[in-house]
Amino acid sequence: MPRKRKEFKMISVCEKCGKLQKPDLEKSNKNWIVYPCNEVCECGGKFVMKFDE
Repeated sequence: MPRKRKEFKMISVCEKCGKLQKPDLEKSNKNWIVYPCNEVCECGGKFVMKFDE
């Protein structure tokens, strides 16, 4: 019997303060969440992608 695969959720957070990045509402739709890749956090850190289980 095949096992069901776990789904992983990807989130974009600041590597310094841990704040979540806001998605780009113009490019996102119900199937895809798009984050601007050149955006910098207010604290001066950069946003990185993390896997949330």
